[in-house]
Amino acid sequence: VVDAVNAVLEIAAGDIEPPPSFGAGVRTEFIQGMGKVDDRFVILLDLDNIMSAKDLVPLEERQALEDEAEEAGSPEPVH
Repeated sequence: VVDAVNAVLEIAAGDIEPPPSFGAGVRTEFIQGMGKVDDRFVILLDLDNIMSAKDLVPLEERQALEDEAEEAGSPEPVH
C-alpha cells in the first residue's frame, strides 16, 4: 500500500545492485535491489513478496487488539 508514486523509471540491469545489508531491525525481504538513476539510488520493491490486501487483515486485527489494550491501560503489547 502506497500513498503516492513519484515516477516510473526504466533502469538498466547493470545499474541494479543487490539489496543492501541494513543490519538487525530492518526487514529487507521486500527489497529486490537498489537501482542507480543519475546520481541517486532508488529502492526496487520485490513485488512477489509484498503482502496482498488479504494478508493485511490479520495486521489490522492485531492493531485493533493493541489499541483496545492501550485504551484499557494494559502496559503489555498484544502478541
